[in-house]
Amino acid sequence: METVSVDRKRPQAADRLEDLVWAGAAVFARRGYRRTQMADVAREMRVSPGNLYNYVEGKDALFYLVLRWVFGERPGEEKLQLPVTGASVAVTAEWVQKRLDFVRDFPELEAAFVRRRPRDQRSEVEAIVGELYDVLARMRLGVDMIERSIEDLPELAMVFGAVRQELFARYERYLSQRAKAGTLRVSDPETVAHVIVELCRWAAGRRPIDPHAQGISDETARSSVCLFVADALVIEGKRSAGADTKRGRGR
Repeated sequence: METVSVDRKRPQAADRLEDLVWAGAAVFARRGYRRTQMADVAREMRVSPGNLYNYVEGKDALFYLVLRWVFGERPGEEKLQLPVTGASVAVTAEWVQKRLDFVRDFPELEAAFVRRRPRDQRSEVEAIVGELYDVLARMRLGVDMIERSIEDLPELAMVFGAVRQELFARYERYLSQRAKAGTLRVSDPETVAHVIVELCRWAAGRRPIDPHAQGISDETARSSVCLFVADALVIEGKRSAGADTKRGRGR
Protein backbone atom coordinates (compact mmCIF):
# COMPACT_ATOMS: atom_id res chain seq x y z
CA MET A 1 0.00 0.00 0.00
CA GLU A 2 1.18 3.52 -0.77
CA THR A 3 1.66 6.14 1.95
CA VAL A 4 1.04 9.87 2.25
CA SER A 5 3.02 12.64 3.90
CA VAL A 6 1.21 14.03 6.94
CA ASP A 7 1.62 16.65 9.62
CA ARG A 8 0.05 15.80 12.95
CA LYS A 9 -1.59 18.62 14.91
CA ARG A 10 -2.33 16.29 17.81
CA PRO A 11 0.28 13.97 19.32
CA GLN A 12 -0.68 10.29 19.32
CA ALA A 13 0.24 7.92 22.14
CA ALA A 14 -0.18 4.98 19.78
CA ASP A 15 -0.22 5.90 16.10
CA ARG A 16 -2.93 3.88 14.35
CA LEU A 17 -3.01 5.86 11.08
CA GLU A 18 -2.07 2.92 8.86
CA ASP A 19 -4.53 0.67 10.69
CA LEU A 20 -7.23 3.28 10.08
CA VAL A 21 -6.44 3.39 6.36
CA TRP A 22 -6.55 -0.40 6.03
CA ALA A 23 -9.82 -0.60 7.95
CA GLY A 24 -11.39 2.27 6.01
CA ALA A 25 -10.37 0.80 2.66
CA ALA A 26 -11.79 -2.60 3.58
CA VAL A 27 -15.14 -1.23 4.79
CA PHE A 28 -15.63 1.28 1.95
CA ALA A 29 -14.76 -1.41 -0.62
CA ARG A 30 -17.18 -3.84 0.99
CA ARG A 31 -20.12 -1.56 1.84
CA GLY A 32 -19.75 1.47 -0.40
CA TYR A 33 -19.74 5.09 0.67
CA ARG A 34 -23.39 5.57 1.68
CA ARG A 35 -23.70 2.45 3.82
CA THR A 36 -20.38 2.93 5.61
CA GLN A 37 -20.51 4.57 9.03
CA MET A 38 -17.59 5.67 11.19
CA ALA A 39 -18.68 3.05 13.73
CA ASP A 40 -18.19 0.34 11.07
CA VAL A 41 -14.58 1.41 10.55
CA ALA A 42 -13.97 1.63 14.29
CA ARG A 43 -15.34 -1.90 14.66
CA GLU A 44 -13.01 -3.11 11.90
CA MET A 45 -10.09 -1.53 13.82
CA ARG A 46 -11.39 -2.80 17.17
CA VAL A 47 -11.30 0.65 18.72
CA SER A 48 -13.97 3.06 19.95
CA PRO A 49 -15.40 5.45 17.32
CA GLY A 50 -13.92 8.43 19.15
CA ASN A 51 -10.41 7.31 18.22
CA LEU A 52 -11.08 7.95 14.54
CA TYR A 53 -11.62 11.66 15.11
CA ASN A 54 -7.97 12.07 16.05
CA TYR A 55 -7.27 11.52 12.33
CA VAL A 56 -10.34 12.75 10.41
CA GLU A 57 -13.31 15.01 11.08
CA GLY A 58 -15.81 12.59 9.55
CA LYS A 59 -16.65 10.14 6.77
CA ASP A 60 -15.91 12.52 3.88
CA ALA A 61 -12.44 13.18 5.26
CA LEU A 62 -11.83 9.47 5.88
CA PHE A 63 -12.77 8.58 2.30
CA TYR A 64 -10.38 11.27 1.03
CA LEU A 65 -7.55 10.15 3.33
CA VAL A 66 -7.88 6.51 2.32
CA LEU A 67 -7.91 7.28 -1.42
CA ARG A 68 -4.84 9.50 -1.10
CA TRP A 69 -3.06 6.74 0.79
CA VAL A 70 -3.92 3.82 -1.49
CA PHE A 71 -3.47 5.71 -4.78
CA GLY A 72 -0.25 7.36 -3.61
CA GLU A 73 0.81 10.94 -4.11
CA ARG A 74 2.71 12.91 -6.71
CA PRO A 75 6.16 14.27 -5.80
CA GLY A 76 5.87 17.71 -4.22
CA GLU A 77 2.22 17.32 -3.24
CA GLU A 78 1.23 19.30 -0.15
CA LYS A 79 1.19 17.29 3.06
CA LEU A 80 -2.08 16.31 4.66
CA GLN A 81 -2.79 17.90 8.01
CA LEU A 82 -4.15 15.55 10.67
CA PRO A 83 -6.91 15.52 11.58
CA VAL A 84 -8.06 15.85 7.97
CA THR A 85 -10.79 18.49 7.60
CA GLY A 86 -12.73 20.13 4.79
CA ALA A 87 -12.49 17.11 2.48
CA SER A 88 -15.84 17.15 0.68
CA VAL A 89 -16.77 14.73 -2.08
CA ALA A 90 -16.01 17.51 -4.59
CA VAL A 91 -12.50 17.89 -3.14
CA THR A 92 -11.96 14.13 -3.40
CA ALA A 93 -13.19 14.02 -7.00
CA GLU A 94 -10.88 16.88 -7.98
CA TRP A 95 -7.89 15.17 -6.38
CA VAL A 96 -8.64 11.82 -8.08
CA GLN A 97 -8.89 13.56 -11.46
CA LYS A 98 -5.46 15.15 -10.99
CA ARG A 99 -3.86 12.05 -9.51
CA LEU A 100 -4.74 9.60 -12.28
CA ASP A 101 -2.18 10.95 -14.74
CA PHE A 102 -1.63 8.35 -17.45
CA VAL A 103 1.55 9.85 -18.84
CA ARG A 104 3.44 9.40 -15.57
CA ASP A 105 1.75 6.16 -14.52
CA PHE A 106 2.33 4.41 -17.87
CA PRO A 107 5.84 5.22 -19.15
CA GLU A 108 6.07 2.00 -21.23
CA LEU A 109 2.89 2.85 -23.12
CA GLU A 110 3.97 6.47 -23.53
CA ALA A 111 7.32 5.37 -24.97
CA ALA A 112 5.58 3.00 -27.40
CA PHE A 113 3.53 5.87 -28.84
CA VAL A 114 6.68 7.62 -30.10
CA ARG A 115 8.21 4.51 -31.71
CA ARG A 116 7.27 3.89 -35.31
CA ARG A 117 7.96 0.17 -34.97
CA PRO A 118 9.28 -1.81 -32.00
CA ARG A 119 12.56 -3.68 -32.19
CA ASP A 120 10.84 -6.63 -30.47
CA GLN A 121 7.05 -6.55 -30.69
CA ARG A 122 6.50 -9.37 -28.19
CA SER A 123 8.67 -7.70 -25.56
CA GLU A 124 6.87 -4.40 -26.07
CA VAL A 125 3.43 -5.97 -25.63
CA GLU A 126 4.50 -7.87 -22.52
CA ALA A 127 6.03 -4.71 -21.03
CA ILE A 128 2.89 -2.66 -21.70
CA VAL A 129 0.51 -5.30 -20.32
CA GLY A 130 2.75 -5.91 -17.29
CA GLU A 131 2.81 -2.18 -16.60
CA LEU A 132 -0.99 -2.05 -16.69
CA TYR A 133 -1.19 -5.05 -14.35
CA ASP A 134 1.19 -3.35 -11.88
CA VAL A 135 -0.76 -0.09 -11.84
CA LEU A 136 -4.10 -1.85 -11.32
CA ALA A 137 -2.62 -4.06 -8.58
CA ARG A 138 -1.19 -1.04 -6.79
CA MET A 139 -4.47 0.88 -6.98
CA ARG A 140 -6.77 -2.10 -6.37
CA LEU A 141 -8.25 -0.95 -3.06
CA GLY A 142 -8.94 2.57 -4.31
CA VAL A 143 -10.62 1.29 -7.47
CA ASP A 144 -12.70 -1.14 -5.40
CA MET A 145 -13.82 1.72 -3.13
CA ILE A 146 -14.84 3.93 -6.03
CA GLU A 147 -16.60 1.18 -8.00
CA ARG A 148 -18.57 0.16 -4.90
CA SER A 149 -19.57 3.82 -4.34
CA ILE A 150 -20.46 4.82 -7.91
CA GLU A 151 -24.20 5.17 -7.23
CA ASP A 152 -23.57 7.08 -3.99
CA LEU A 153 -21.17 9.73 -5.34
CA PRO A 154 -22.18 11.03 -8.79
CA GLU A 155 -19.39 13.66 -8.84
CA LEU A 156 -16.74 11.01 -8.32
CA ALA A 157 -18.52 8.63 -10.68
CA MET A 158 -18.28 11.21 -13.47
CA VAL A 159 -14.55 11.69 -12.91
CA PHE A 160 -13.86 7.98 -12.68
CA GLY A 161 -15.91 7.29 -15.80
CA ALA A 162 -13.86 9.83 -17.75
CA VAL A 163 -10.64 8.26 -16.47
CA ARG A 164 -11.74 4.80 -17.59
CA GLN A 165 -12.75 6.14 -20.99
CA GLU A 166 -9.34 7.75 -21.45
CA LEU A 167 -7.59 4.54 -20.39
CA PHE A 168 -9.50 2.48 -22.98
CA ALA A 169 -8.83 5.14 -25.63
CA ARG A 170 -5.08 5.08 -25.02
CA TYR A 171 -4.85 1.30 -25.45
CA GLU A 172 -7.09 1.49 -28.51
CA ARG A 173 -4.71 4.07 -29.98
CA TYR A 174 -1.70 1.84 -29.34
CA LEU A 175 -3.38 -1.21 -30.88
CA SER A 176 -4.44 0.78 -33.94
CA GLN A 177 -0.89 2.03 -34.48
CA ARG A 178 0.64 -1.44 -34.31
CA ALA A 179 -2.11 -3.01 -36.41
CA LYS A 180 -1.42 -0.46 -39.16
CA ALA A 181 2.30 -1.22 -38.87
CA GLY A 182 1.48 -4.89 -39.41
CA THR A 183 3.06 -6.15 -36.18
CA LEU A 184 -0.14 -6.90 -34.22
CA ARG A 185 -3.16 -8.96 -35.23
CA VAL A 186 -6.10 -6.75 -34.15
CA SER A 187 -9.48 -6.92 -35.87
CA ASP A 188 -11.22 -4.31 -33.68
CA PRO A 189 -8.87 -2.12 -31.56
CA GLU A 190 -11.69 -0.75 -29.39
CA THR A 191 -12.91 -4.19 -28.37
CA VAL A 192 -9.42 -5.58 -27.82
CA ALA A 193 -8.48 -2.56 -25.68
CA HIS A 194 -11.43 -3.28 -23.38
CA VAL A 195 -10.51 -6.97 -23.23
CA ILE A 196 -6.91 -6.21 -22.20
CA VAL A 197 -7.89 -3.70 -19.50
CA GLU A 198 -10.61 -5.92 -18.06
CA LEU A 199 -8.34 -8.98 -18.14
CA CYS A 200 -5.71 -7.10 -16.14
CA ARG A 201 -8.40 -5.73 -13.83
CA TRP A 202 -9.52 -9.27 -13.00
CA ALA A 203 -6.01 -10.67 -12.61
CA ALA A 204 -4.63 -7.78 -10.57
CA GLY A 205 -7.75 -6.62 -8.75
CA ARG A 206 -10.47 -9.22 -8.45
CA ARG A 207 -8.40 -12.41 -8.42
CA PRO A 208 -6.96 -11.76 -4.91
CA ILE A 209 -10.48 -11.81 -3.43
CA ASP A 210 -11.89 -14.57 -5.64
CA PRO A 211 -12.09 -17.71 -3.45
CA HIS A 212 -11.70 -19.91 -6.52
CA ALA A 213 -8.50 -18.16 -7.67
CA GLN A 214 -6.61 -17.53 -4.45
CA GLY A 215 -4.17 -20.34 -5.24
CA ILE A 216 -2.85 -18.30 -8.19
CA SER A 217 0.14 -16.21 -7.14
CA ASP A 218 0.68 -12.60 -8.20
CA GLU A 219 3.74 -13.61 -10.22
CA THR A 220 1.86 -16.36 -12.06
CA ALA A 221 -1.16 -14.13 -12.73
CA ARG A 222 1.00 -11.32 -14.10
CA SER A 223 3.14 -13.50 -16.37
CA SER A 224 0.14 -15.48 -17.61
CA VAL A 225 -1.74 -12.35 -18.64
CA CYS A 226 1.31 -10.90 -20.41
CA LEU A 227 1.95 -14.12 -22.32
CA PHE A 228 -1.73 -14.59 -23.17
CA VAL A 229 -2.05 -11.14 -24.74
CA ALA A 230 1.26 -11.43 -26.59
CA ASP A 231 0.37 -14.88 -27.96
CA ALA A 232 -3.02 -13.61 -29.12
CA LEU A 233 -1.84 -10.42 -30.83
CA VAL A 234 1.79 -10.59 -31.96
CA ILE A 235 2.42 -11.54 -35.56
CA GLU A 236 5.53 -13.67 -35.28
CA GLY A 237 8.38 -13.31 -37.76
CA LYS A 238 7.91 -9.57 -38.22
CA ARG A 239 11.15 -7.63 -37.87
CA SER A 240 11.38 -3.90 -37.35
CA ALA A 241 13.07 -1.70 -39.94
CA GLY A 242 15.89 -1.10 -37.47
CA ALA A 243 16.42 -4.81 -36.94
CA ASP A 244 16.46 -5.47 -40.71
CA THR A 245 19.01 -2.71 -41.26
CA LYS A 246 21.22 -4.05 -38.51
CA ARG A 247 21.03 -7.57 -39.97
CA GLY A 248 21.95 -6.24 -43.44
CA ARG A 249 25.03 -4.48 -42.11
CA GLY A 250 26.29 -7.73 -40.65
CA ARG A 251 26.32 -9.54 -44.00
